[in-house]
Amino acid sequence: LHTRPGEPQAEQIGGTLPSVMGPRELRIKVVPILGAAFGGNYAYLIWDEDDPDRRAIVVDPADPYPVLRAAEEERLNVEVLLTTHWHFDHSGGNATFAREVPGLRVVASDRERGRVPALTERLADEQTIAVGRLLVTAHSVPGHTLGSAVFQISSSAAPAAPHAAFTGDTLFCGGC
Repeated sequence: LHTRPGEPQAEQIGGTLPSVMGPRELRIKVVPILGAAFGGNYAYLIWDEDDPDRRAIVVDPADPYPVLRAAEEERLNVEVLLTTHWHFDHSGGNATFAREVPGLRVVASDRERGRVPALTERLADEQTIAVGRLLVTAHSVPGHTLGSAVFQISSSAAPAAPHAAFTGDTLFCGGC
């Protein structure tokens, strides 16, 4: 189901296009992935526009090449890959992404017990890691899978600014 390197991605159901939103300190690019498979899905790139190293986080890049292209378009250096849960339509691109990005930290809930491909780091409930000025806090939300996690991302540069929450399949909105 993966897009091959250099190939265009299959059209997303509903015609969703990549879009960028959020304040400079917490930019988010929504990347439609998997075309019509599973009704389409989304991966996310998150970065601090003022980070001179252009460090970035990616969430659930099940189809890695469209996300890698999006990171390249934004001139980002992806350092951390967050996996909300082990299902293929969220973690299926982890191994390829890790091969393409040497030194990548692949992060999931500590409850995911060996099911997340290329996993390098487990986060406990309420544990926080930093990527530059971006702060990622894991929240354990067993249900869809026993290891499902919501990742809350905020910026230490703008603590009063709204945070972003990446819920995987914990919340569904109009399908997926």
